Amino acid sequence: MRKGERIEQALRRNLRRELHLDIPEDRLRNIIGYYSQIWDTRAWEPTTNGCHMFSITTAVNLTDEEKTSVQLNEEYADSQWVYPLHVIENADHFHPCLVQIARDIIR
Repeated sequence: MRKGERIEQALRRNLRRELHLDIPEDRLRNIIGYYSQIWDTRAWEPTTNGCHMFSITTAVNLTDEEKTSVQLNEEYADSQWVYPLHVIENADHFHPCLVQIARDIIR
């Protein structure tokens, strides 16, 4: 989020940048939870400094048209859609925070 930005504004901006989706703010208000993710290492230098991310997870139902219009930007070119149940059933392959997010989405 940027200074002075509301959650819905940040979500909308990031969805446009990362997935090329333009979702109205009123559809982005279903907050699942707030999560803190900490890693010992990170991808960029210095790699040993680790990384901390605070994320807000929301749920939005995409229309069929929106689903087919998703375009991943270069940063996320290797991304793929996964269902929450897949994350839970394969928990040893995902960060524990992501597993908790998947559990929270399902309930």
